[in-house]
Amino acid sequence: MLLGFKKQFIEPIQIGTKVFTLRKRRKVRPKIGETIHMYSGLRTKNTTFIGNKEKLVSIQNVRILIKVDHHDPYGDTHYIVRIFVDRRRLRFGEIIDFIRFDGFKDVAEFIKYWLTDEKGKRKTRTGALMELYHWTDLKY
Repeated sequence: MLLGFKKQFIEPIQIGTKVFTLRKRRKVRPKIGETIHMYSGLRTKNTTFIGNKEKLVSIQNVRILIKVDHHDPYGDTHYIVRIFVDRRRLRFGEIIDFIRFDGFKDVAEFIKYWLTDEKGKRKTRTGALMELYHWTDLKY
């Protein structure tokens, strides 16, 4: 199984704080036990090998919902984040852990990642069904 990662995730993967990845559903489903070949910058001259020591341990279905709660008088936007894993809604503390295990520093970074594209333009759709690929025994 070949997985490409953005540069921001290289260090979290290498030090073991990123222990899973969220992906769109694939036409060809990966098999438990497959070796995960991790790279950054795939199909570019800056391809970086991250590792191939991990095996796919489990797959879970995930849905992330992010919506604007309100705009405060100071111009800040406040969001509501809901994460469902195998149809179970994660509690607040579980969401914080989920975000850190996915390689993000905080909720704001996670929200920005899921709501904007590489060029900083707004993505409009959250809520798509995705798959969570685990390479550790952690499971929600």
